[in-house]
Amino acid sequence: MPARWDPVKQNAVDMNESDNLSWTEYWQAYKNGTWPAVVGSRSGVPALAPYSSKRFPYPTLAINDQIRAEEWLREFGEFEKSGGIPQLSIISLNSDHTHGTSPTVPRPRAMVADNDLALGRIVERITKSNAWAHSLILVTEDDAQDGVDHVDGYRTLALAIGPHIRRDVVDSNHYNHTSMIRTIQQIFRIPQRTRALEAARPMTSIFTAKADLTPYQLQTPKVALDEMNPPVRALAGRQLWAARQSMAMNFKALDDAPAETLNKILWWDAKGWNTPYPKR
Repeated sequence: MPARWDPVKQNAVDMNESDNLSWTEYWQAYKNGTWPAVVGSRSGVPALAPYSSKRFPYPTLAINDQIRAEEWLREFGEFEKSGGIPQLSIISLNSDHTHGTSPTVPRPRAMVADNDLALGRIVERITKSNAWAHSLILVTEDDAQDGVDHVDGYRTLALAIGPHIRRDVVDSNHYNHTSMIRTIQQIFRIPQRTRALEAARPMTSIFTAKADLTPYQLQTPKVALDEMNPPVRALAGRQLWAARQSMAMNFKALDDAPAETLNKILWWDAKGWNTPYPKR
């Protein structure tokens, strides 16, 4: 739930509407190092509150993923010093949703680069820690149903990172989100409580017995993370339509934007405004 960390109270406090900042203001706070006092979150589920970070930013596209990476790295460092690294961590990085082509926010490719860089920073840190030899990092997205590619409109990516993961391999076995959860349950020997999980196929083909402890080296994006969408006054035709459509969308809720319209905007922004949109 929306909240911000209060350094005086050493606790997350509820936010007022006026506490919400723009993307540019959060980006400036990141560059100035003042971000810890303007971000935070509270669990909406009381039972999960003791296990949820109060300083990790709540899910909004206004907050860049570099802040999320910074906070995760800070917490990981504390856990590492105390010898109490959690056995399971669930992290949400939001920028890959993008704001479409709304003015005053970064271009979609800049927001995707922000997302990629944040993930890379987290992975690099883990691979250079004492926990690396016993680590498994599973990465996926939450919108597999939104958007088509050259193969199918109902598939998504899944990345598996760890010393016992097969390297330089594209695994084409049929797995889904439930398979990923089942894999985690298998590792921790957690019984399956639903029929879906009982029927799910564990991702056994991604593993190898021989460990490779080579650390990951971060790659810096070639795209500037603050490359902004052009202003409306500079646009015409389909590009102007896309900007106006994007401005009308509700990006405060991550999945509230109309998928079909946003997919077309992202396609044209990436491929060219005269490139035909693919048919299903």
